[in-house]
Amino acid sequence: MKKLIILLSFWCIAGVMFADQSNYTDSFRKKRFIGFNANPLLSQITPFNNIRQGITDPAMIFRSFNKSIGTRVAIGINTDVNTVELLAFSLYFGFTKRKKLYNNFYWTGGFEFRTRAVNNNTGGNSVTLGDEFVGIANVWGIEYQINDAISISTETALELGTTLGINSRAAISLRPPLSLQLHLFIPRK
Repeated sequence: MKKLIILLSFWCIAGVMFADQSNYTDSFRKKRFIGFNANPLLSQITPFNNIRQGITDPAMIFRSFNKSIGTRVAIGINTDVNTVELLAFSLYFGFTKRKKLYNNFYWTGGFEFRTRAVNNNTGGNSVTLGDEFVGIANVWGIEYQINDAISISTETALELGTTLGINSRAAISLRPPLSLQLHLFIPRK
């Protein structure tokens, strides 16, 4: 009985000593995030980034990391505020990498396949939607980890591809970091 108590005590002490390290390793290895474009919410409470948002900004970003490399899928939907008519749709998917820079700051980068569809029957009132597009993009940005569950980021992309339609042409564009993304950690079961 005495040996069992000593063994259990040693096991509990070892568990307490290595608990933080194993949790850190597990949380670092596999992480999933869902991100939302925070600009519409922030513009309601503060004069933050009053630039009209176009299709260049995805509404939701899903990211999944295994160690520091992962995958990402982004979806963007633009609707008319008055008629709730679909103006544009975008879908991006690719690979991403996340590297710690300093304290809670991270550099993110990766490559994506991008496609955008624009409803041209809107009467030409929206100039921020851009053209229909199919191509690839090199994406990079900065992320700040507020705590274990929440982070914010902004990113830019260099797009290479082609526009679609009657006047299709090769397209190269640099998308500026106009949107602020709010990412929430999704725990794995």
